Amino acid sequence: MLDAAARLFAERGVEAVTMDQVATAAGVGKGTLFRRFGDKAGLAAALLDARERVLQQAILEGPPPLGPGAPNAKRAVAFVDAYLDHLLEHVALVRMSETAAPGARYRIGAYRFWHRHLAILLDGTPDPEHASHAVLAALAAEHVAAILPDVGEKRLRAGVRRLVASVAAAPPARRTLPDAASGPNETRPTAPVQGHGPLNVGAGAGASAGAGAGAGASAGTGTGASAGAGVGVGVGAGAGAAPGGRAPFARSLAA
Repeated sequence: MLDAAARLFAERGVEAVTMDQVATAAGVGKGTLFRRFGDKAGLAAALLDARERVLQQAILEGPPPLGPGAPNAKRAVAFVDAYLDHLLEHVALVRMSETAAPGARYRIGAYRFWHRHLAILLDGTPDPEHASHAVLAALAAEHVAAILPDVGEKRLRAGVRRLVASVAAAPPARRTLPDAASGPNETRPTAPVQGHGPLNVGAGAGASAGAGAGAGASAGTGTGASAGAGVGVGVGAGAGAAPGGRAPFARSLAA
């Protein structure tokens, strides 16, 4: 069924293909197709799953700068480049899966993986969690599809690279702390968060996907519990049903 859908989408475009046509091409009943995938957005999500796993694996274990071993700022730029490669090749499918319902993009397990990865790389900036959402907003399929005809791929890539580079270069957060010697108006940098180095496979207790201590929610494409790995960042086993129709990704990030 997925092979038939991929072939039809490539030949006719995602918007032009109906579930009836996919069922006919796959030699199955329409009911079978709907029971398996729910709707065309679910079918699109299933097609994207394998492609997203390749990118996730490269982030976890591939060569630098996308994989471990490069400075965090360089890894962040490499990620947006690699994600744009993935997005521009499958923009219609990604757009359908992200806009299937209000807020669908943020319920997809893969989005949480991308967000957690960026938040780790941007650790030390004033607000890594928010900054990661801001960078990913520039990579939303709906946004990219809308501006691409006007700005072109070259300007799009350059702009997103500048965005993530400027976010990564932001100075650490500062706050005003009262001090017995110098008075309440002295500003000092806040204590840095425990450093997250490049993603490595480790052993030990930790929280996955920033979900508390010990076992937490998987940061991959699933939501199952995972054992954290190592001090800093690690990889644990994850399992569970994927939100938004994506199959579970069998690894998770742990901090």
